[in-house]
Amino acid sequence: MQFRIDLENKQPLVSGAYRDVYEHPHDDNLLVKVVKPLAVERYAQRASIYNRWRGNWQYRNQSREIEEYLALRRRGQHTLPFIQHFVGVVDTDFGFGMVVRKVRGRDGELAPTIM
Repeated sequence: MQFRIDLENKQPLVSGAYRDVYEHPHDDNLLVKVVKPLAVERYAQRASIYNRWRGNWQYRNQSREIEEYLALRRRGQHTLPFIQHFVGVVDTDFGFGMVVRKVRGRDGELAPTIM
């Protein structure tokens, strides 16, 4: 059984230049980060032949986030309250989606973003 999340008819909570962030449809404590389709098209026009051949260049920022999260875990710093916790990946109608736990402010709302 393949699990896929459809986000096309949903409104993003946050929209940046490169990614959109959606609330996970099955868990209010999770977010799904996806690369904007328009950003993929724009980057494809500028990407080197090598990066286009490798085929994963559009996920470079997301893979770096995962690498940093894993580095913090290795150093035993995974309980920092201001770090988003990586939960996993999911297939979406926009491609690969990175699932993270919501970071909330003291008021219980979504924490301010730096996007």
